[in-house]
Amino acid sequence: MRTNTVLISGASIAGPALAYWLHRHGYAVTVVERAPAIRPGGHAVDIRGVARDVCAAMGIMPQITRDRVHEEGFAWVDPAGRRTSEMPASLFGGEGIVAEYEILRGDLAHILHEATRADAEYRFGDRITALSEGDDGVEVTFRSGRTERYDLVIGADGIHSGVRALAFGPEERFIRRLGAYTAYFTMPAQPDLDPHWFLMHGIPGGRCAGIRPENEHTAKAMLSFRADGRTVDPRDVAAQKALLAEVFAGAGWRVPPCSTRWGTRPTSTSTSSGRCTWTGGAPAGSRCSATRATARPRSAAWAPAWAWWGRTCSPVSWPAPAATT
Repeated sequence: MRTNTVLISGASIAGPALAYWLHRHGYAVTVVERAPAIRPGGHAVDIRGVARDVCAAMGIMPQITRDRVHEEGFAWVDPAGRRTSEMPASLFGGEGIVAEYEILRGDLAHILHEATRADAEYRFGDRITALSEGDDGVEVTFRSGRTERYDLVIGADGIHSGVRALAFGPEERFIRRLGAYTAYFTMPAQPDLDPHWFLMHGIPGGRCAGIRPENEHTAKAMLSFRADGRTVDPRDVAAQKALLAEVFAGAGWRVPPCSTRWGTRPTSTSTSSGRCTWTGGAPAGSRCSATRATARPRSAAWAPAWAWWGRTCSPVSWPAPAATT
């Protein structure tokens, strides 16, 4: 008897969630992650609509309720910090810019890992370097030097996906640049600010800054701006910090220095070909001091306030999940 095998690249949100359901349907799942452990940090993730239904079906809503961010609403502020407009979380039946259930990406990743670690094999500190597809599966070469064969390989490794590049070609074929950059990072909690409201400040020139609550010790800060023809290497942290310093020089309110990654997004949420497929996740980005920033798609000055995680995996024709001889 042989059980069909699946390799998932990426242990953020999409990867572990997919591992849960594949295991439920009889597959043997391995998750490989290039980071040494579950990555911390990242933007808050809204749990609403079908996402809430899925989390309830997985039995993880109690953990999400325990760890969620207690955010009461969103407000614009002027340079002096005075509120000019507000949107409470209760507005639009809890389906506005702030959801009833919001949780930090890193906290949700830990919950999903705990829910799947006993049923899926996790390999941290490694990544896929080569794929060779044949009639009997996909031969996978890892950076560690090991080579193994799987029935299906799935990339859930973010915007700059290594699996997508190996299976389908350069990312330029799949990335549509939105003309904006965003930096998202951890900072000390601001004792003089309301600890339960996401505050946003608009700055002339297509720039904005925001601070949202996290816990009694830390807060999440965000800087966003129009690219206006500027380009920066998403892996060059020094260049990112220099660009931020240039763009936000002289900006008021509470604009701190940090690193950033450019705002991009895939032109489609999933891609498949034969036994290889790719699906996005809620990505964690480059380091910003001792924390991590998150790259997210942005299309307008205030769009960074919206949580973005919607990811699905398209159907792929391959052997049925039942064990075979």
